[in-house]
Amino acid sequence: MAGGWGKSLMSQVAGKGKSLMKASSGKGDNPEDPARIEDRDVLASARRRKQLAREAALQREEERLRREAVAAGAGPCGPTRDLQLARSTLPHADDDDDHNNNPDNVDTDEEMEEDDEPADVYQDRRGGRALPFPQLPGPAYLEGPCEGGPQNYEFMRWFKSHIAMYIWEGYERRETTRCESRTKALEDYRGPQDNTMIARLEATGLYHLRDCFLKRMNKNLMLAFVERWQPETNSFHMPWGEMTITLHDVAFILALRLDGPPVSEIRSVEECSQSLASVLGVGLMDTNEMFRNKGVGWVKVRDQLTLPSTTDEKKMKGYLMFLLGSVLFVDKTTCNMKPWWIHFTNDLDNVGKYSWASACLANMYRQLGIATRAGMNNLCGCVILLLCWIFEYFPCFRPPLSRSYAEFEPRCRRWAHGGGNKTTLQEYRKKLDAMTERDVCWTPYGTGAHYLHPRSMYYGTIQFMDIVEPYMPDRALRQFGRNEYANFIDLSQYREAWLPETVAEEYMMWYIERTHRFISNPDRVPPAERVVAAVPPDQPFANDIARLLVPIVFGLTSDDAAEAFLSIQPQLRDLLTPHAHYLRLLPRRGRGGGPRTRGRGSRSGQ
Repeated sequence: MAGGWGKSLMSQVAGKGKSLMKASSGKGDNPEDPARIEDRDVLASARRRKQLAREAALQREEERLRREAVAAGAGPCGPTRDLQLARSTLPHADDDDDHNNNPDNVDTDEEMEEDDEPADVYQDRRGGRALPFPQLPGPAYLEGPCEGGPQNYEFMRWFKSHIAMYIWEGYERRETTRCESRTKALEDYRGPQDNTMIARLEATGLYHLRDCFLKRMNKNLMLAFVERWQPETNSFHMPWGEMTITLHDVAFILALRLDGPPVSEIRSVEECSQSLASVLGVGLMDTNEMFRNKGVGWVKVRDQLTLPSTTDEKKMKGYLMFLLGSVLFVDKTTCNMKPWWIHFTNDLDNVGKYSWASACLANMYRQLGIATRAGMNNLCGCVILLLCWIFEYFPCFRPPLSRSYAEFEPRCRRWAHGGGNKTTLQEYRKKLDAMTERDVCWTPYGTGAHYLHPRSMYYGTIQFMDIVEPYMPDRALRQFGRNEYANFIDLSQYREAWLPETVAEEYMMWYIERTHRFISNPDRVPPAERVVAAVPPDQPFANDIARLLVPIVFGLTSDDAAEAFLSIQPQLRDLLTPHAHYLRLLPRRGRGGGPRTRGRGSRSGQ
């Protein structure tokens, strides 16, 4: 349920709380004071009464609608659309606005859009943010083939509530949709400066996250890819097939550990609250309130950890907690975090032994799935991972390279900025619809880079706390240099893809019937112009070519070199294909599948 629903009710409760706190201003600042505890009990009782009233009203409305259905001669069935609307219009006592009542809300990142609603967005009677479009008629699931796909609807029954379905029907996502990041927090709070503490933090394998951020994050580009994410398969459904974020993507982009036990141990709220109170040096009542509400703000964390009385041990534990909440597990509380993982960061000797890459990816899969639902206006999780993944595989969207980047650093630091520009979401959407598989750099880290991280070929589930998501790299084998359709995937079963964008014909026949390949409806939106050929990959591919050619050129006679060259011709063809397309030296295929040949001299100056 959207965060703004029930805003009026919570405003009333918050107003009562403010009045009570003003009246108790002379009672002292001790959180254990009986008078202050009584005030909190009053607020809790008010919320509970409102919740009980809502449940009773909902039961009465359900009973009334069922009687009307029976009187009209309808048989017993599931909730009708009228009942669904009745449920949604009743105020909910647990709903609150994600960006209000937040004293630490000072994160004014450059990439964040203003949170003001456009004048034409409907505001409902409760004062919350309403959907900019109505609910589609009928049940929330598909009952038959859908225009534009899928035709075989059994595979994606819940596609009807997907944002792509609404866009196809002519509705549009609101402009205030946010992609949550903590750039300002990471810039302002750089952690302990003592060399001994820095060395110990580096030993955890997580300290480098302090530099894993980009300014000017391209929100519209990320949202264009969110519209193509399908939670049923945990993959992006593109016009040419499926792509996904793999474990070796996480390893290269964020330099996180893949091996190790999962981040799965869950502690109770009381234990997490006690740990947070110990690290920050605040009262237990305060941390209890943080976990009940929006969590602890990064400004509060910074201020408490930089106090002279804070021990070195607490500074290190607190900073690791801050890094995980600001990079890997970002939530929608603007600049707060609820550190349910604090028991991991409190163990400085063992925190680096866990598989943080799989935890980050599991959480990102879940957040992408949530963001695809119509009406959701936040993308949470590790958005830097999503954005840099796009840059790696889609060279036409890449920003300039950073001059300070050095090889073997996390690849998220390769870019000078996050690619933010004035390109609209609608323009990105049409560009993706017009692209083909030849505009993709399928192996951005090198043809065999996934062998450096064998766990990336694992097939099963990945976990972060109570989030368990399927991990199915066999759905995107082209990203492993294979073209067909397994605890570990045995890639020897699959034919190598030369050229890498090729795919088995039977796969595309299966795929087209079961997905929604294009987001923009051609009956409503004019098609985009053809996307300019992707800029070819840079240094890593040049290194790969050198590794292949140097032993032949410098180590063999002319007769042996000719034979050796023929043996490496397939690898060279793979490496040179992006450059050949960029120079327009090879025939291309348009959106309709017809060949479009371009001569060698068609690109001037090359």
